[in-house]
Amino acid sequence: MLYQKEIEVKRILHVVGIMDTGGIETWLMNVLRNIDRTKIKFDFIVHAQRKGYYDDEIERLGGKIIRVPKFRLFNLFEYKKTWDSILKDKKYEILHTHVRSTASIYLRIAKKYKIMTISHAHNTSNGKFPISTVKMFLQRNISRYSDIRLACSKEAGIWLFKTHAFKVIKNGIDLSEYKRSSEIRAEYRKKYNFNNSDIVIGHVGRFSYQKNHIFLLDVFSKLHKKNDIFKLVLVGDGGLKNTIEKRIEKLNIKENVIFAGVRSDIPQLLQMFDIFFFPSHYEGLPVALIEAQAAGLHCFVSDVITNEIMITKLMHPVSLKEKAEYWADFIMQNINYEKKDATQAIKDAGFDIKAVAKELEKLYWDI
Repeated sequence: MLYQKEIEVKRILHVVGIMDTGGIETWLMNVLRNIDRTKIKFDFIVHAQRKGYYDDEIERLGGKIIRVPKFRLFNLFEYKKTWDSILKDKKYEILHTHVRSTASIYLRIAKKYKIMTISHAHNTSNGKFPISTVKMFLQRNISRYSDIRLACSKEAGIWLFKTHAFKVIKNGIDLSEYKRSSEIRAEYRKKYNFNNSDIVIGHVGRFSYQKNHIFLLDVFSKLHKKNDIFKLVLVGDGGLKNTIEKRIEKLNIKENVIFAGVRSDIPQLLQMFDIFFFPSHYEGLPVALIEAQAAGLHCFVSDVITNEIMITKLMHPVSLKEKAEYWADFIMQNINYEKKDATQAIKDAGFDIKAVAKELEKLYWDI
C-alpha cells in the first residue's frame, strides 16, 4: 500500500465504554495488534474511571487512554465541555465510535472541529424497556453526524442506520491461536479437575441481560439431571453476577459450575470445552462464536443471532420460544465431540484479522 508521506502517521480516536474483554473491545485489540502501527495510531476514549483489562497493553503498543465522565442527564454540560477540550486541539483526524447512546453529542462536537467521524454498529438491540427507549432517543442522530457508517453485520447496520448506507467490517480473529492442541486441552482440564468423561459446556460473555445466563442455567440444570457428567464454565463478569449466583444456588448446581472470570486465554479455554452454549437474546455478530467455530466446537445458539455467523456446520440454532427442556433434549440428541478444523472456512468467510486490519488501514488512509 502506498501512503501520502512515508513519515506521516494518522491518529484515530476510538470511543468505548471501557477496554475490558468484551467482544467489541477484544476485536479492537485484535485490530490494534495487527494494524501497521508505524502508520496508524489508536487512542481510546473510555467512559469509566477504573482501569480496563487492556489498558496496559494499549499503552505498550503506543496508544493512550483518555477518560471522560460517564454520561448522566444532570452532567450534560460537563460531558460536552470535556469532549470539547479533547477535540478542539484537532490532533485527531478521525473519531471512530463504538458507543451508541451518547454518540450524537460528541459526533456533533467533532464535526464542529472538522474531524472525520465513523460510527460502528455492533448490536441489534438496546436491551430491555425503559432504558432501551432512552438509548433509542439519544442515538437518533448518529447517522446525521457520521461521515462513514460501519457495521459488524448487515442486521446491525440496518438496525442502527436504518436507510442510510453502511459498510460491513467483519469481526476478525487471529486464526493461528485456535489450532487444536491435545496438550493444552489436557493441561486446562487438569487445572479445573475435569475427568476425561466429563462433558464441559462453555460460555463466554459478560453477565448481562443480553447474554441470557438465567435461561442458560435452566438448560444446564436439565442437562445435569439427565447426566451428571455435564459441567459448565462461565467466562466473564458483569452486573448480573449476583443474580446468576443466586440462580445457581436455587438450582442446586453450584458444584458443577465454574466461574472462570475475565480472561485473556480464551483460545486455550476453548480447547478445554466440549461444546459451546450461546442463547443470547440479541447480538450483532459475536466474536465469541467466531472463536468457538475456529476452535472446532459445536455451538448451540439462539436463532435470533444473524445468519452471517453460520459459517460452518458446527452451528446449531434453536428458537428461544422453546422451553429449557426442549433445549436440553436437543443438545443431548446432537452432541458431537468430534472437533473439526474450521479455520480455513473462517478465513474464506473473511474473518481473518490480518485481512480485516488491512481493510481498516486502507479505509482510514482513504479518508
